[in-house]
Amino acid sequence: MRLVFALLFLGLLASAWAANIFLGGLAEEEDARIRREHAEKVAVLAPPAEGGSANAQYKLGVLYLTAHELVRDPGLAFEWFSRSASSGHAEAQYNLARLYELGEGVQQDYGLAARWYGRSAEHANHAEAQYALGQLNFRGLAPGHSRPKALKWFRRAAEGGQPVAQFLVGRMFESGWGVRKDAIKAYMWYSLAERGRDRVLSENSEYDPTKAREHLAMAMNQSQRDSAVKQAKIWLAAH
Repeated sequence: MRLVFALLFLGLLASAWAANIFLGGLAEEEDARIRREHAEKVAVLAPPAEGGSANAQYKLGVLYLTAHELVRDPGLAFEWFSRSASSGHAEAQYNLARLYELGEGVQQDYGLAARWYGRSAEHANHAEAQYALGQLNFRGLAPGHSRPKALKWFRRAAEGGQPVAQFLVGRMFESGWGVRKDAIKAYMWYSLAERGRDRVLSENSEYDPTKAREHLAMAMNQSQRDSAVKQAKIWLAAH
């Protein structure tokens, strides 16, 4: 009986060993596939990127930044974003600023993050860059930071359709933070921010444009609410 159990045990060990070898082989094949496909994508983008195409440089940066962890390389992403950003590519400028802000692929530098956000925000009217620049000023991280600058960039980002900025502008008007209190404008901006509610909540779980609008509505009369809805429709029609 002991011999039977011993043989069964050895059989199980052999099966587990064989299974590990098989699974290990599959993992190696998958790794090889990932590396091969990545190399193929790089091979397509590298020639025009090396030739000076700002768009190809930007796409190569995105490729290195968003690739599978086996081939992801923030350092190379930084290099290609830098080259593209220097040629005036707005998305590359934004992504380069993000790397500086997060310290990914390069040493963290809020000053350079603010500079590149600023170029994208000012020259290309990039709403996400405007919002990010507003946050750097609000958090006191941008050189020469100030609340008025934060408000300026939040409002520009809101006008550009950035939902978190729209929520914050709504809160500005509701609370009188940097502006005169205006419930109608606050309601309008909260209503607009609702279109991107998931994005707003992902930024901060306490930022809920729906709840903010509903709470504000209780202190408004029907005429005020109708006016706010009308203004929101006018804004949407213009954008």
